[in-house]
Amino acid sequence: MNVLLTNDELHEVRGGTQIFIADLAQALQDRGHRVAVYSWLCGSLADEMRVSGLSVVGDPLQCGFVPDIIHGQHHLATMTAITAFPGVPAVYHCHGYLPWQERPPVHPRIERYLAMADALVPWMAAVTGKKNEDVLVLPNSVNLSRFGRVRQLGPSPRHALLFGNAFIPPESVSRLRRACERGGMTLDLVGAQFGNAVSDPAGLLTQYDLVFAIGRSAMEAMASGCAVVIFSAYGCGPMMTPDLLTAMSGRNFTVPVEAPAISVRSLIAEVGKFHPGSASALTRLVRERYSFDHTCNRMAEIYTETIASWNVRPHPSPAQESVALSQYIGSLGPLIKGADERTARLRTQREKSRERTGRLKSKLAGLERRMKQAR
Repeated sequence: MNVLLTNDELHEVRGGTQIFIADLAQALQDRGHRVAVYSWLCGSLADEMRVSGLSVVGDPLQCGFVPDIIHGQHHLATMTAITAFPGVPAVYHCHGYLPWQERPPVHPRIERYLAMADALVPWMAAVTGKKNEDVLVLPNSVNLSRFGRVRQLGPSPRHALLFGNAFIPPESVSRLRRACERGGMTLDLVGAQFGNAVSDPAGLLTQYDLVFAIGRSAMEAMASGCAVVIFSAYGCGPMMTPDLLTAMSGRNFTVPVEAPAISVRSLIAEVGKFHPGSASALTRLVRERYSFDHTCNRMAEIYTETIASWNVRPHPSPAQESVALSQYIGSLGPLIKGADERTARLRTQREKSRERTGRLKSKLAGLERRMKQAR
């Protein structure tokens, strides 16, 4: 099977969609399929994929074959690939509703819509005009070939980690640190915000008893044997237990709406639920239910089903495709017009974060000087 995968960026950031598409491309190629990945922003991750023998192109027409199916992630890259190959069916895979690039596009050759979590289904159905049952859920998963080691936990947590590339307000980080200190733990910070994002966290995670994270990062920590508290800028979620696994997977391990605001008290309450036996049972379940091998097998089945469905139904006319493309291009207007404003907000946010970090560093240096003088 010839498969063309798309993703907006394969640059410096190792986010969930980037890691997923890189792992999927490798797994499909290892299973004997002919695979290429199209991204309009290629960088270090694309280079690493090429070194491992994968075809990564900055133009879909350079993929070297006519695909049997297009697996699209991110609407701009997906629609570019669809229009490059007339007559080829596609599936669209959505990993979130907040990033503007995730919004599902509507095109008569998109045969299937895939959601990474149950919580995305109503929104995707509303955006595309489909029924909820027309959106297939393919949960996030963990590549166990990378996350092979499992940590054995002691009776109480000693080393904690805030892990992930999502922005966390400095005041929330400060509260988390205080809660960890009161619980007798050291806290390390790893992620893009802290200037030390890691591309392969497998060896890192097994050094920690307790991890604060969301999404794929939380899943990887659970698969590595760590106890996990769901934690983001939006609040403090629960300490993960086996009975919460199915429900939290349905929202991709994000903070529930009813979760308490981030406070030292709420964090201490969740940390107090640490139980090594519960964490070990959770690890076993995650590794059994959410293996990336299962995802790859299901993905190949979906491709086969989609191609078969496409081959037996009437194909859209050029006029129908033209109307769909026109409507899609029209939908880009507000996104393009608001891009400068979004960029300005992000730059302001970055500068404020740097200023806060600078003040905290100065305060820390002052405390260290006073401690030395007091000795």
